[in-house]
Amino acid sequence: MSMPYELIVGVLVEKFSVPPDRIAPETVLGDLDLDSLARLEFAEALRESLGTELADDEVVPSMTLAALAVLAEEKTA
Repeated sequence: MSMPYELIVGVLVEKFSVPPDRIAPETVLGDLDLDSLARLEFAEALRESLGTELADDEVVPSMTLAALAVLAEEKTA
């Protein structure tokens, strides 16, 4: 997978204690039991880790991790 995907996985595992076996490219963000505050914190952590301009409202519960990685890559490029 892409570098943004690997960083997303790292943030989820290290900062949000999501078990690695619950993470796959097709995993929907909403299935990871992050409440709305945690999603905002996750978006902020992604901005810091990826150096990207992801808006809070772009990190939505219905998005797969693969789609989030593509969006992050587009925003970084």
